Amino acid sequence: MGKWIPINIDDQLPVMEWGRGWHTFATSRSRLGAWWVPLFEKAFAKYNQNYERIEAGLGYEGLKVLTGAPVKFYRFEKITEAHAWERFTGYHDVEFPMTTPCCRANQNLGLVSGHAYTFLGAIQLSNGQKLAHVRNPWAVEQYKGPYSDNSKEWTPALLKEAGHKFANDGKFFVPFDLYFKYFYYLSVAYTQPYAQVTPFDNVNMITKQINYKLVVPTAQELFVTTETANPRNYPRLRGCVTNPFINTYLMKEGQRSPIFGIGIVMNSLFHDTQGQHRHVLPAGTYNFMVINWGYDKGQK
Repeated sequence: MGKWIPINIDDQLPVMEWGRGWHTFATSRSRLGAWWVPLFEKAFAKYNQNYERIEAGLGYEGLKVLTGAPVKFYRFEKITEAHAWERFTGYHDVEFPMTTPCCRANQNLGLVSGHAYTFLGAIQLSNGQKLAHVRNPWAVEQYKGPYSDNSKEWTPALLKEAGHKFANDGKFFVPFDLYFKYFYYLSVAYTQPYAQVTPFDNVNMITKQINYKLVVPTAQELFVTTETANPRNYPRLRGCVTNPFINTYLMKEGQRSPIFGIGIVMNSLFHDTQGQHRHVLPAGTYNFMVINWGYDKGQK
């Protein structure tokens, strides 16, 4: 999946003076003294020309660039809590890289606004409580709401059931309803073995609509991704659209209802995946349709 691009860097890092001394300009070394993350970040900055070009953004961008895998993006304001619970519980026993940012509402629970967390899964305890398992990449915990470490809700039996230990390691549980209320999105990279990967390189939207016929010989999972050139990665690419408006549809032949809903590539979302983990499609013929609504505005 994807294509590896070698980036050569040296071991020097930019620094700036703040607080009580000099610190690396962007990411610091880990609490255990590891330097590979700031060096990796330097390589990514070089790939995008400079540090300024990699400032901010959404987690799905990083997952797509670093893994090359299909990335599923869930926007909480577009789905229900019940739908989120149904989908997210399927990610608890897999090791997909997942990111989830906070916060979309004011809260006093110690959650950091404008900050990306790692999503580790969702479980339901024997007492009926639904929980989201989250990690702060800073490796420290600031959450102080229900089911935080040392809270009264935990019992020895429930801790064992959840496989959780009290430690200031960044990992914590939060009731799923609170998680859904305060977090924005969930990005999931489907980093799993694939029987076949078929790329369609450099597809030019010379027409407003393109249709592909996909033949699925046996029942299996199927993922179809659509990606436009991200201006962050290709600032000098002629014709790189900064605000595309593309919809994608995957439908069984002879049917008009999209199996996985309508895919969207627009604004800062330059990648969309049609498909769902553990959703097996029966053998048959499928139609994948791409509509470029910006065609009439010259976005070709």
